[in-house]
Amino acid sequence: MKWREIFWLLLFANVLLFGWLKLSEPVSSGMQPGHEQIMPDKMKLLTPAEVSALPKTETVAPAPLREQQKEQQTVVATGPACYQWGGLSEKHIEDAREIVKDLKVNYRTEIVKRYWVYIPPLATLEAAQKRNEELHDMGVNDTFILKDDAQWRNAISIGVFKDENLAEKLVREMRARGVNDVTKAVRDQEGRLAVITLNNVPPNKAEMLRRAKSEFPESELTQVACQ
Repeated sequence: MKWREIFWLLLFANVLLFGWLKLSEPVSSGMQPGHEQIMPDKMKLLTPAEVSALPKTETVAPAPLREQQKEQQTVVATGPACYQWGGLSEKHIEDAREIVKDLKVNYRTEIVKRYWVYIPPLATLEAAQKRNEELHDMGVNDTFILKDDAQWRNAISIGVFKDENLAEKLVREMRARGVNDVTKAVRDQEGRLAVITLNNVPPNKAEMLRRAKSEFPESELTQVACQ
């Protein structure tokens, strides 16, 4: 037999052997490594009753979501509140009181005294300016000279207080520092201020009160603790 015939015979035998070996391999399931079924014979479908009997677990929302849910569930509480309407000059007291009467709420009016610590008017503006400079040299800086008030022109104001005890304390301090011409008095009784305190004002009437307050720009409306 020629060598060429022997070569082709051996090649054909190898092809047959390779084909037989491939056909004898198990058929692949097509699954990637790690995706094989785990004990499929042990798997069981649960009935609806068995699902209901399973232990319940609570899902906790992330912190931002919890806060958002809390805000959505929060009910804003609104109700009556108490207010002080202050800084009302004497010429406006009656007008403000009439507005409050129309609201039909509980209220009371108090006249607020202001205690003034000052140096009485000097003869001229120049004298007042010189005395004011002397006070600054002594470390008394919170002062100003009254120029537009006919009754108190050229007086030097050092402080105004609602509490008379604080005014008395300042007078004593000034005299201890050598300011012997300082004195105290009730400031401008003809222009005294009033405060109206209103109790249990409903939200709708509080809004009416805020609108009315705008007619008195020098006044102040403040919500306060009810007593």
